[in-house]
Amino acid sequence: MPDIHVVKQGEHLPGIAAEHGFTSHKTIFNDPANAELKKLRPNPNILFPGDKVALPDKNEKQVAKPTEQKHTFIVALQKLKFRVKVLDLSDEAFGGTVTLVTGTEREEMKQNGGRIHETDIAPQVKQGKLQFEVADEKTQRAEILLEIGSLDPIREQSGQRERLNNLGYFAGFSETIDPEQFRWAVEEFQADHRETDHLKVTGVCDAEKTQPALERAYGMKG
Repeated sequence: MPDIHVVKQGEHLPGIAAEHGFTSHKTIFNDPANAELKKLRPNPNILFPGDKVALPDKNEKQVAKPTEQKHTFIVALQKLKFRVKVLDLSDEAFGGTVTLVTGTEREEMKQNGGRIHETDIAPQVKQGKLQFEVADEKTQRAEILLEIGSLDPIREQSGQRERLNNLGYFAGFSETIDPEQFRWAVEEFQADHRETDHLKVTGVCDAEKTQPALERAYGMKG
């Protein structure tokens, strides 16, 4: 029987793979023992606390080298692509310089199409902050704190709430979801996307139309 890793809040599969000595999360994700997990969580970057990940046996690699000599081995560790799009209150994307700070590391993020900023990060990184370079103090932006890997799946109500909050629809921040506050946030989202996504204003984040529309608006599936 393979070892089982029980997912905790803030964990994703690349991080779990690195923790257990795998160079790629695909070795775990594509293992037949994780077929049900892969079906339930199609995005390996978005898991839910309590999910169970089967850890397959590692394949040993043998390399012939002369004895009585020192040898250096380089392991190609997997990196994560971190992408972010920052919107203002008018839904306009920030197009200036964005720096990702993780611990003592500072990385100026590259900007691709659609004013999306991106950079590579190590899979073990769990926290960071975004800092913005602006022309003058009048346009100064407060830094944004990040909990990397803590986004819950779209199927879970907590994941729906987190996406609504990040898109500017206040659905509450406490661990216990307020049904009324959550319903109001869903109604506002549905009203704003009534024409583009053919949504009815029901206050219910249904799996047929509202959840897919929320994924599209958020720009990330899972």
